[in-house]
Amino acid sequence: MHSSSTTVMSRCFAFLFLLVFSCAVLKPVHAQDDETSSQDHMKSLVGTWVITRVNVDGKPITHRYQIKPGKKEGEFEHVWRVTGNEEKGDSLWEGRFKVTPASRTTLAVNYVENKRLLPEENAHDWQPFDLSYVAQVTGEQLYTQRSLDREPWIWTRENSGMNVQDPKRLEVLAPLLETYSGKYENQGSKAYGAANSTQLITSSGKKTETGTVILHEWTGITDGSSAKEAFEARGTYSYSPEKRKIVKSYQTSTGVHMTGVLVSAQKGKLLWERTGEGPAGTIRELCQFDFSEPGVFRHRILHRTLNGVPADEDEQDIILKKKD
Repeated sequence: MHSSSTTVMSRCFAFLFLLVFSCAVLKPVHAQDDETSSQDHMKSLVGTWVITRVNVDGKPITHRYQIKPGKKEGEFEHVWRVTGNEEKGDSLWEGRFKVTPASRTTLAVNYVENKRLLPEENAHDWQPFDLSYVAQVTGEQLYTQRSLDREPWIWTRENSGMNVQDPKRLEVLAPLLETYSGKYENQGSKAYGAANSTQLITSSGKKTETGTVILHEWTGITDGSSAKEAFEARGTYSYSPEKRKIVKSYQTSTGVHMTGVLVSAQKGKLLWERTGEGPAGTIRELCQFDFSEPGVFRHRILHRTLNGVPADEDEQDIILKKKD
């Protein structure tokens, strides 16, 4: 513990600052139900959480964080074991901490004391332990963060089942599940290997059985051509716990492979940041899906580069209308 009262006060202010902004930092795409109480959030901490990180030598080191209820409400105990550290050997701690609500979905964790068991040369009995962090459980993930200038640790609950993500995270993509079609005067694209032509575009999507993956089909058939000569793009959308964003991946019939993340969603508009490889090189672009007008899907490329150079492609909005 620090002896200086000024230092203690500074740490208190720093932690309060962290709590104020914790909701913005750790907030998931879909917040948990309003009816969920702070006591329920605390109870969700109980269990064994696992994370594996790679050290500077490329070796995996596994942290296993077992949290158990304490003697009183809001009190908890832990057993923290680290394995795979060839240089220092296994580490093992026991600890006691208190938890209070930081916001509707986040928790403030304040340690009281800990005891070290391994390695034996560093072992010690129970002693005061000065550590605080913000925690949030979303589904089968535990997010913990000590300060805003550090990346959070993302733990996965250890159990015998499959850790399926919450399908509610994809609700913002609901308009993609409809079928839309329309004609488009394609000016041609070197990046995508597409020729100048008039195309009939069809877009449709569907959820998988779990509701955690969306399969998206985009097909453009040129006037006078058959489906065998169509421009096809097939994509998948899901939620990434690590990125804390919706991610997408798609492949086209012209040999383009792209991955992207949803960087913003508001009032029916979805902004994607995408990158990948095509017939002519590396593509990077900002693409907007606009569903703000009922029954209309407006596809718009806001910016595109090819091999680092702004693409000189006057691509018009693609306007598709919902099929009845």
